[in-house]
Amino acid sequence: MSRRSRLLAALLAALAAGPALAQDTDLEEMARTGGSFEADGWRPSLDGGPWNTLEGPGRVAGYQTRADLVYAKDTVRVAYADGSGEPLRLIGDLMSLHLSAARGFGRVRAGLTVPLHLLAQSDIIARAPWALVGDPRLSAKVSLLEPGEGGGPGLAARGDLSVPLGASEVLLGQPGALGELGLVGAWTAEDAALGLALGSRFLPQTELENSGTVDDQLTYALGAAMSLGSGGLQLTGEIYGRTPFNAFFSAQGTAMEGLYGLTGPLQRGGSWRAAVGHGFPLGIGTAQVRVLVGVGKAPPQELLDGGSGGDPATP
Repeated sequence: MSRRSRLLAALLAALAAGPALAQDTDLEEMARTGGSFEADGWRPSLDGGPWNTLEGPGRVAGYQTRADLVYAKDTVRVAYADGSGEPLRLIGDLMSLHLSAARGFGRVRAGLTVPLHLLAQSDIIARAPWALVGDPRLSAKVSLLEPGEGGGPGLAARGDLSVPLGASEVLLGQPGALGELGLVGAWTAEDAALGLALGSRFLPQTELENSGTVDDQLTYALGAAMSLGSGGLQLTGEIYGRTPFNAFFSAQGTAMEGLYGLTGPLQRGGSWRAAVGHGFPLGIGTAQVRVLVGVGKAPPQELLDGGSGGDPATP
């Protein structure tokens, strides 16, 4: 029996009184999946544009790097079905440092993100060791239609693959490869932008007794950005989520999260960002509260907003 299986078996034994997940999945189902869900669904954009998760459709030139420190509260919670007792947090306080790097080749961009979990708190499992390495994620994007110099529509195809090489402590790793394919689009103007993403996420398929199958998901995101003057400061907002195809016409399994923040330029092609967010409805991998701060650096490039690396307001 693997370490993950032993951990989940012990978890079920400890909670034999009959609790159920607050995010519409019971513990027996979760144990049978072997953890085939994301304990934290947040993923950084690698474009250096205004949004934290939503990619832009424009081409990316040269190298770029990004580091995001993210705190998430209660991404996987358990509540007793009869309402008694305090909710148990399978993943409570989670603080992670996401390190990303990308390289553009004309219309094609390739990237890599590696999360380091600095704090992983749980009411059931002992605190994880310091700095657990999460599953690395490979990503690629191909620009299909680029916004013009004065703005307009843009479209790109994107995909990523999370490789199950990270630590499995406290459900932070995947039992198998997790991939996603989709499209991102945007409409840009001189001082504002709207973005949209739609895709399909491919999970390790798992049969659940009396509960169907855990399988692929529809993913979606919507973002808006607005310039706040001539200094390069931008106000941003985004909503992202996922719904299982096998429960498409019900709320069960749907997980959505909103993120609202600011981004601005730094010297030498750098940028900073800060944001807060929350899940609605709460689902597996969405946080009650999320706070992030990040910095990045990118060379001059054709971004979603027409700016040059790290400074969205620069024409």
